[in-house]
Amino acid sequence: MKFTLALAVVLTAGVLIAGFNRPYAWWPINDMAKQQTIQPFLTNSLRTPPEGSVAVEQWDPVPDRMQIDQIGGYDNPIPTSADSVNKGKELFEIYCVVCHGKNMVLDPANMNEVQKKGMVGLPASVANMRSDGYLYATISNGSGGLMPRQEYNLSPEERWHVINYIRSLK
Repeated sequence: MKFTLALAVVLTAGVLIAGFNRPYAWWPINDMAKQQTIQPFLTNSLRTPPEGSVAVEQWDPVPDRMQIDQIGGYDNPIPTSADSVNKGKELFEIYCVVCHGKNMVLDPANMNEVQKKGMVGLPASVANMRSDGYLYATISNGSGGLMPRQEYNLSPEERWHVINYIRSLK
């Protein structure tokens, strides 16, 4: 009797260990268990790309801001007017004033909290030395990790209004 009970316990334990060692193997939906896996030490663990995928070499790179004037096509299509400057001022106060300050002036007496902590925005005098295309590319794509891109927040027309406002800050 003791032998039969011990044998039953050992067999039950063996079945439970074998059956529940990989619980997903008996699960009705086990797609994740039976997939192709990448073994890191195989000679070629890279898979062939899917049909119709785009290669890295075919991406359109973001143009370098310094080459914008050579590329062309970045001329301000919106004439500078009081309406455009006012729209640009509204947008500047929403998206830009946090880092660049109220009038893009580096005045220690009027620094905002971000500027007091060491993030000094570009003054208007320096921004006005840049071309419209350079400013447009900087607003669109950001600047070197410090300035975030505003391409998703501002439409192209709104970006040109902001540039017209910056030009009015002479």
